Amino acid sequence: MKTDQCNLVNVAQQRFVQSQEPGARRNPDFLAGEFLDPEARERLRGRTRDVLRASPFYHYMLARTRHYDMVFIRALMDGAKHVLILGAGADTRAYRFRDLVAECGAVITEADLPTPIREKQERARLLGFEGAARHEPLDIGAGDLERRVAALLAPSTKSAVLIEGVSTHIAREAFERLLRELSVRMCSSSSLVFDASSAPTDLGRFRLSVDADSGQASARSFAFVQVAHWSPAALAERYIRYAAEAPFFTEDSILEWARP
Repeated sequence: MKTDQCNLVNVAQQRFVQSQEPGARRNPDFLAGEFLDPEARERLRGRTRDVLRASPFYHYMLARTRHYDMVFIRALMDGAKHVLILGAGADTRAYRFRDLVAECGAVITEADLPTPIREKQERARLLGFEGAARHEPLDIGAGDLERRVAALLAPSTKSAVLIEGVSTHIAREAFERLLRELSVRMCSSSSLVFDASSAPTDLGRFRLSVDADSGQASARSFAFVQVAHWSPAALAERYIRYAAEAPFFTEDSILEWARP
């Protein structure tokens, strides 16, 4: 079986490679390389883009990055005073959009497992971004999830929660428990955005069909309403101008929910 080369390069590394692409193929995450160690950056500079371009996920990741950028900006412009980014290890939005965050008077919290979030905090400090985001350790599979979520979100504050590239990697029960806790803690008009896979799994991971009706039913079950459902085809049409020339990942959708 041929190995998908994207599996050999993590998301942060792929974003860095993609940020060096020309024109319409360029990933807007111009800080991706800054959060990699120098050796990794130099090693990746020599990696042929053609190898990664053969992977459907590589192009989906570009669409996903652009969409979450749009969601982040829109949340701030719509009055969210707190943006919580879960699984934030490779996320750079707090730093790329720090001027807009300051202008809107918002607070950004990045949460991830203890080791990667400590490393992220130290790297941000070294890059001169100290204070651009709060950094909090959070293990979604831990037994004290309720206490941790309660500490991260104030029910009286309009918030936006972004969970990019997380649901496919944790147990279904843990992710559903997280959704329930978020619905309790987020106030009316707050928003939640996450991506979900429809690929079959025997590992007990969270899965959701790519059709909008499944997303709507799931939203209701967790006391949210579905605002938008972005299928793989819709993401490709919206964000990949060269879509006809590239293979595209067809397993993951992005869901936008809100608290009524």
